[in-house]
Amino acid sequence: MQPLLLLRGLFVSVLLALLFHASQLRAQEFEVEGLIQEHIIQPGPGWTNSAAFKVYVRDCAWLIEITETNSSGTKQRRVGSMDGTEMFQITSWSNSAPLVQVTNLPGKRYLNLVHTDEGLVVSNSLPVGTIYDRTYNDALIPHLWVMFASQCYFKTQNVTNRLMPVYDVDPVLVDRVDLRMEAEWELMNGKIPLPLRVVYYNPGWFYTMNTNKEVKSMDFPVPYRGGFTDAIYAVTTMTNFDGVTFPAGFTFGEFMPGSGPSRYNLRVRKTAEAVVTAFRPTCSRKDLLPEIHGTTGVQDLRLAHATPPVASVVYELQKGDRWSPVPRSGHYPIGRAMFYVLLALPSVALIYFLFKAKQK
Repeated sequence: MQPLLLLRGLFVSVLLALLFHASQLRAQEFEVEGLIQEHIIQPGPGWTNSAAFKVYVRDCAWLIEITETNSSGTKQRRVGSMDGTEMFQITSWSNSAPLVQVTNLPGKRYLNLVHTDEGLVVSNSLPVGTIYDRTYNDALIPHLWVMFASQCYFKTQNVTNRLMPVYDVDPVLVDRVDLRMEAEWELMNGKIPLPLRVVYYNPGWFYTMNTNKEVKSMDFPVPYRGGFTDAIYAVTTMTNFDGVTFPAGFTFGEFMPGSGPSRYNLRVRKTAEAVVTAFRPTCSRKDLLPEIHGTTGVQDLRLAHATPPVASVVYELQKGDRWSPVPRSGHYPIGRAMFYVLLALPSVALIYFLFKAKQK
């Protein structure tokens, strides 16, 4: 009788652990909407990027959508990552920005204007700098990722004080998305451990690339050679949505060494502010990769570091198509359904043992 009680107690403990784990997973689901503005101050004369945004998060998967509207029309960028190792982006325009398509026929070569969306796939876990839009030099998506979708990233950074400056253009320009800076941060207490404040410290030098595509570091002049505050993210207000504490807005500031008469004062390079207009404690989307809405020309960079390397693969997707997977040797991610099956196996074994014990 005593072993039977012990087995029942163990079964109840496993069942409670399953229920607790499931509740924790649900707590990591949410979606948020709002408005964001970024002001590029240096280099002058400067300009402002404004956009409406939506962020969807489920566990470590995320999808960020931003929609910018100006005199030339509406531009939308959607960037998503399901497993934290690959990111997928689609950029589209309301006025169907024309792209050039080359058609080769025997003895002829045509240049046709076609209306497509632009797709990009990269093997990287962080939305670094302008990797997704080098034309506009903005960091709207990195800002939103840091403050609303980075909880899994910060969970893995507790053994180091160095973070990737995702807002920075330099890692992209030198093709090095593994560059990191010293940093300090404070996370929210509660169900969603997002940042309250993040401060990045420049070491006193910057990267550049010479004509041979070699990455070199160059020192800033005195007094910045010893390092300085490079950028700050800070939550401005907090609010409570359906019992969940969540940031209602944040600001960002990026700095650079002064020059001339003001060389001893840091200059502001870039600022941003975001305001949350809606929050939901569940995620309404099943798939957090951007959907293919129309003819999309895709540049796939996932094989750039394969053996042998393939710098870029270009292909076309049509409405309703799914993103193509790239198999990697030894990488077989376990889906959530399989995770629950493996977690439930001990309980199934206990039930079977109890059933056989009663039959004796």
